[in-house]
Amino acid sequence: MTPPLRRRLAVACVMGIVCASPVRADYKQSYHEGYQLARQGHDWEIVALKMSEALKENDREGEQVVLTSANAQPYLPYFYLGLARFHLGDCRGARDNWIKSSVQKKVVLHGREREWFNEFSPICELVVPIEDAFKQTQTRFQTIDDLARDADLGKVWNQDPAFAPALVKLRQQFDQAREGLKQARASKVELQQALLTSVKAEATQLSDQTETLLKTARGRRDDLAAARVANEKRLAEERKPATDNPIAPETKEANNIPGNGGGAKTVEARAIVPVSLTPPDALRAVAQDFVKGRYREAREGLQAQAVPTEWRAHAALLRAASAFSLYYAEGQKDRKLLDEAIRAVQACAQANHDLRPSRRLFAPHFIEFFDRHAAQR
Repeated sequence: MTPPLRRRLAVACVMGIVCASPVRADYKQSYHEGYQLARQGHDWEIVALKMSEALKENDREGEQVVLTSANAQPYLPYFYLGLARFHLGDCRGARDNWIKSSVQKKVVLHGREREWFNEFSPICELVVPIEDAFKQTQTRFQTIDDLARDADLGKVWNQDPAFAPALVKLRQQFDQAREGLKQARASKVELQQALLTSVKAEATQLSDQTETLLKTARGRRDDLAAARVANEKRLAEERKPATDNPIAPETKEANNIPGNGGGAKTVEARAIVPVSLTPPDALRAVAQDFVKGRYREAREGLQAQAVPTEWRAHAALLRAASAFSLYYAEGQKDRKLLDEAIRAVQACAQANHDLRPSRRLFAPHFIEFFDRHAAQR
């Protein structure tokens, strides 16, 4: 083999080896470029990029590296990445990298690095909990907004000063606190700690107040739901059909109705009408509507009909029961219905002071209502 041929083969082998080897980035070069920019105090995005590149190749902070032919210094990529994150407005990222730096490095910060750390780290120790409190408050706002749309709580949400008005005030304070954080971070570094301390107090108070509102809203929702369920259960009991005919009582009980030959001084009006008389068809229809839970129809039927004198007490009893039941069925919103029921009870007692609602036909709370207002006539 001739010498020129041997030289060409040797070059080819070297090139093949070089081409086959993976290209590795020089972490020292990346670190040096980022370090130089950081010391100059600009291009912080490039600083963050260069320090991240260096960390991919070597994340062992604290060792000595030679950046120039005449200079060896500590390798601090986590510290400078944290410094870059701070200047980019990311205090959480800055603090996380400074924590990694303090855990790994084998040298104590000195010179300019120590000055930066002592100046900027306390700022981030305030900013991070402020951001956490804001995030927690926003999450609670979302939960409270969901509660405000609850079927039961939504009926009282806007009217109750403890809810909608209080939430509006908290949102205004929240916006002011966020603006305070923004202004503090835009201030001179030497002023930021004092400003951020005030913002932190506001953020903590807001977090506590939204938690209190959330607990209050949940409690009120549960109370309203329990009241609704109880009311529905009561109405269901009232609407159960009676086992006996409200218009035709048994003869034995009928004999105890005053004016019907019986000896009783008072009567439980299990029957709505006297047995000795035939009730008007209109009153019979009203009684059937009431027993079937059609309170509005029963009430309207009584208003539309003229009732004979001998049936006025029973008609008043039905009117009282219908208005009373309708008042609760419609969520206790129309006070006029309750007033109407009271007047009807008093009219019943005036027409026939011995007549009382039957426990087999009327709910216990209506009977209590009847007895209380009948005595006030």
